[in-house]
Amino acid sequence: MTSTGKSINSARWIGLIQVFRILSQFAVLAIVSHFLSPHDYGLAALAGTITGFAALFRDLGTSAAVVQTETLTDKLLDSVFIFNAAVGCVLGLVVFVGAPYFANFLNMDGLKPVLQLAALSFPIMSLGACGQALMERESRFREIARIEIGSITAGLAVLLGCAISGFGVYSIILQALVVAIISTLQIILAVGWRSGRQFSMSSFKSIWGFSRDLSLFNFINYFSRNLDSIVIGRYLGAAELGAYSMAYKIMLFPIQNLTSVASRAAFPIFSKIQNDMEMQRALYLKILSVISFVSAPLMGLVYLGREDFLVPLLGEKWALVGVIVGWLAPIGFLQSIMSTSGMIFMANGKTRRLANVGMLGTFLMCISFISGVRWGVVGVAVAYLIANLIHFMVVMNRVMVTIELPINSIVRAIGYPLLVAVSLLLMYRLLGLSYLYGHNNAIYAFVGFGMLYGILYIASVAVLSPLHVRVGLKLVQRN
Repeated sequence: MTSTGKSINSARWIGLIQVFRILSQFAVLAIVSHFLSPHDYGLAALAGTITGFAALFRDLGTSAAVVQTETLTDKLLDSVFIFNAAVGCVLGLVVFVGAPYFANFLNMDGLKPVLQLAALSFPIMSLGACGQALMERESRFREIARIEIGSITAGLAVLLGCAISGFGVYSIILQALVVAIISTLQIILAVGWRSGRQFSMSSFKSIWGFSRDLSLFNFINYFSRNLDSIVIGRYLGAAELGAYSMAYKIMLFPIQNLTSVASRAAFPIFSKIQNDMEMQRALYLKILSVISFVSAPLMGLVYLGREDFLVPLLGEKWALVGVIVGWLAPIGFLQSIMSTSGMIFMANGKTRRLANVGMLGTFLMCISFISGVRWGVVGVAVAYLIANLIHFMVVMNRVMVTIELPINSIVRAIGYPLLVAVSLLLMYRLLGLSYLYGHNNAIYAFVGFGMLYGILYIASVAVLSPLHVRVGLKLVQRN
């Protein structure tokens, strides 16, 4: 099977995972919006910011190194397993012990017990990190799909049961714990228990340069992605943070559920063809075409539905979400494209370049959040959009340099879908189509217009650039 064929075959299974994740995330949003308050959701978001930061150090980039390295030995696998297990236990202890100090710093009552419960996930997840990396290296995505779908389903059931029972913010934490336990157990059953009989410092050093720079990027990237939550939570309060987090989660759908498909499926393939620039360019442009083909209209729908459909679906207590989403939707498209850069830099061993663009992004985000908070949560969103526009141009320039890709190729890959999506947005506004739908039966109105929008979009792109449609269809056809 060709490299493109392998990538498409892997993407098919990862796509199934992500479709299921999208459905489950919509279910989570529905459950949370009806059974939890914005304050509870803001509390969970703040706890997630802290635990997510600690998770950056869970494997320090060793899992990606297992996938990327050309030579993989049992000594290296044992060393990575021992390292990950030790780091997971240490991180869990740090979060548990540090919970009261985090709560005091953020002036957030009730954060301490939430963090202490969430800390239990670190030692659990660390036991499966090496096994999952090995499965991804071998492109065993069919098994990974089964594992992730099963664990997500169990977690969703726990969330629903706990939310109905009045567990509040703990419903979200317990959901995450159940997902961690079930997925780790299934990974161990799939690859076997690796006891870590020997730790080889020489083997570990062979991947440390790659892992170190990747960890630096992950640290920088996480800081830039979560500084907004810290700033809003500290200076504007939990309710505003809850609204912003809900809007941000909606905006992140195309990033998490499109680029993760591309990155997880294509990263092993790019690693194997890292010495063939022509093949890398061809595969990368196909991936960009698919992502832009889906992301542009999806973010267009999010933008259009922010007031007419989204607020009625969530309830009036989430009215601020609609305003914020209007500014975050364009960011969703930009970040869905930018997020593909990581697999290019990592596959080519350019993790230092990845760290450098991450540092620039962090600087831009810091300036934007600090400047925007004086105008409230909407000011933060506006400043965030400006910073992302600047960062987008720099990141894509570095990608072009890495794989020697001309700018006109990228413009063709993402330009047609973006042009059509924007044109349909203007048509919707100029023709006053929003008046065709009332706030009653918002779900039916949204689905109806979404279908019409999708048909017009696909037809328009098929006329302007048939390649986008052909490449997209290959993801659902058997190779």
